[in-house]
Amino acid sequence: MTNNVLLESLSVRKELQPSETFNTQDEYVLGYSSVTFNIIATKAICFRVYAGRHTDANPPVIVKKTLKPNTIYSRTIGVVANYVYITIENESGTETPFVTLDSQGQYIRAPNSLVRQHVEVDATNNINLTKQGSVYHLDLSRGLLQNQEPVDIYGTASGMGSNLNTLWEDTTKTVFDGLSIGVSCQIQSDNINDTLGGSGGVCVKVVGLKSDFSKAEETVQMNGLTPVPLTTEFLRVNQAVVTNAGTGLTNKGNIEINPIYDTSLILERIAALRGKSATFHYSVPKNEELVVTNIEMNTAIQDPAEFDLTVQDVLNPGVSGAPILKKSLKFGGITNGAVNIDVQEKFTMGQTITLDITSKATPLGINSVYATCNGARINTIL
Repeated sequence: MTNNVLLESLSVRKELQPSETFNTQDEYVLGYSSVTFNIIATKAICFRVYAGRHTDANPPVIVKKTLKPNTIYSRTIGVVANYVYITIENESGTETPFVTLDSQGQYIRAPNSLVRQHVEVDATNNINLTKQGSVYHLDLSRGLLQNQEPVDIYGTASGMGSNLNTLWEDTTKTVFDGLSIGVSCQIQSDNINDTLGGSGGVCVKVVGLKSDFSKAEETVQMNGLTPVPLTTEFLRVNQAVVTNAGTGLTNKGNIEINPIYDTSLILERIAALRGKSATFHYSVPKNEELVVTNIEMNTAIQDPAEFDLTVQDVLNPGVSGAPILKKSLKFGGITNGAVNIDVQEKFTMGQTITLDITSKATPLGINSVYATCNGARINTIL
């Protein structure tokens, strides 16, 4: 029996050595009508898709594209053969480009897939559909895992600074994820209308973690320019949302949550008129795992940009800030572009993920960036 696996499980993250040619060396059987390849390279490379097996003599090339540095290439092909394989060739004899390749679309079949579905008939002649050796991330994407809930992590920015900062509304400041214990916090707006009886935000729900990493949330009534203390001592703030507003229907000013001991530190922020924080960071609570399958980025960029997905570990500070994807995701020159980055990583209690961004051009241009995380929180206590 030939096994089935989703095509989007095909993913490549690799630094090519000078003059190296990478070969998938797998025999993928196209099962349906089309497949889309998205590839990013930091230096010049040549991307080829062959109709045939990698062991065939002179299989025809159905896609050949030479990519310039820091560009995204997306190509959709129809089924033209039972098998396809891919090569990525470094065009330089001295440089070492980093390549990210993801595929999306219909189904393929791979001989070494772990997914099996069987129909069994028991002693009472009941027909049962069972799975053996199921692929974890495929079950997750289908919503089949017990105790899983969707996770809401996204960030947006209308500009980029010259320093590598978490993707959020403020390009001149950095969101602070460095507390080692829960501390007393406050919430404050820079607009007098964010208060009871005002036209702006009236109530804000704050969601985060306490010192023991257990989840905590608190809804507080705003008081305009006057700071309002929170009753919860927060270790991290994952999200803030306006839950009640006046005639303006949302917050009028910028709302910040700060530690009382140092109000220059920002734990979370809701930009004026936004109604919800848009900061790409998330700390994993106690008794949960965060499983990230992919990150979707939409950009309107005039300047070259650099993106880093990183993880900080409160329980293991020796690896704090270690890159998860090993290399920066560098791309630029995109106008209203979109890219889907396959991640498939699992994070545990005490770890904080952030998506960081910086402009690599001088002077800085006008940029707009949006990213959202696809995945789920898994409750590990059944």
